[in-house]
Amino acid sequence: MATVRILHADVSETGGAELLLAAQARWLAAQGHDVRVFALRGVGDGWRRIFDGLDVSVLAAPPKVERLSVADMAALVAAARPALAGAEAVLAHNFPAAPVAALAAPDSARVTWYCHEPYRALHPEATFPAAAARAARGGATDAATRQYARRARRRRLLEGLFPWRAARRAALVAWDAAQVARLDAVVANSAFSARMLYEALGREADAVVPPAVTFGPPLRPRGPLDRARPQVLALTRLGVPKHVDLLIAAIGRLRARVPGAHLHVAGEGPQRAALEALAARVAPGAVTFHGHVRAEAVDALAARCDVFALVPVDEPFGMVFPEAAARGLLLVGPDQGGPSEIVRDIGETCDGFDPEAVAHAIERVLALPDAAVEERRQRADATVRARYAPEVVLPALERWVLGGA
Repeated sequence: MATVRILHADVSETGGAELLLAAQARWLAAQGHDVRVFALRGVGDGWRRIFDGLDVSVLAAPPKVERLSVADMAALVAAARPALAGAEAVLAHNFPAAPVAALAAPDSARVTWYCHEPYRALHPEATFPAAAARAARGGATDAATRQYARRARRRRLLEGLFPWRAARRAALVAWDAAQVARLDAVVANSAFSARMLYEALGREADAVVPPAVTFGPPLRPRGPLDRARPQVLALTRLGVPKHVDLLIAAIGRLRARVPGAHLHVAGEGPQRAALEALAARVAPGAVTFHGHVRAEAVDALAARCDVFALVPVDEPFGMVFPEAAARGLLLVGPDQGGPSEIVRDIGETCDGFDPEAVAHAIERVLALPDAAVEERRQRADATVRARYAPEVVLPALERWVLGGA
């Protein structure tokens, strides 16, 4: 058994990365390893619920990472060094945990980075390739591309006015790449993340090990689709890159051909008011916003729906897709990013920047014969369990953390 230390960037807010980290820590501890989790930053204590039962410590409370410089990193390395002392293996999550761990871990320790994606504020072109390509062509109407283009213009303007900002970013990029090159292993959560890693930092991923997804009981037959009144579910945080605006526009177009189609949006986020206003304009009466839905209520909502559709932009993985497949929902996803790897052989992929393409993808699902519907449901359920179940994924991660492929 090994002494394993997990270093995370920030537990101030808890999302998918923190839930996954907690699952990885619990698995490693259950195998008998001595596991402790350290966070470089953690404000408040809302994160304690997710990490309940784990040994978690916050090392420092520096400014948010986007305000850091290379000079600031020395203080983080100094804070992390005693925490990692005695470790035989270190697992790092999220910038700047990986480069800090590369410098702070004992020379004898094996240091592995579980890469969700390179730090997007430092590497926007590499980590938003679809949005960047679309912005370069101009004329984009979706919010995600407009946001990317707006931020790129602002960055260029500020770095032109204040050359020290460009120099600080370039120094951080070089520092990040130099430390990542020192790591013993980098495990990416998807092939898409592995490509982003190489484009941003010039480092090849040593392996792709997807996130562990917890599933309920095996799927039971659900019966035929309601093709006249199909119910479509989107479960996501309501942020611009999730592209819910495209999904709402797609439902508006679908309603012209399938008047009973309805979209259920479960989740909260900063875009909710704008999305509600959009739905009122382009799909009146066709969208219900459920807000935050507790985990135990998601199954009940999913049972009322036929299709799960979401077309996020440059998403690294997308755990909601295998979760939806295991609930018997038929999948519609984007043809780019990590979700495309999940959906392409068990559902419908489409151009997530084109509302008409999204609407047609949903129509392709509705056109399936009843026997094909049930076959796809069962195949998708079996596929996601075989790929992403904890008992499949976590032993593979453990082998990389401890030093064996």
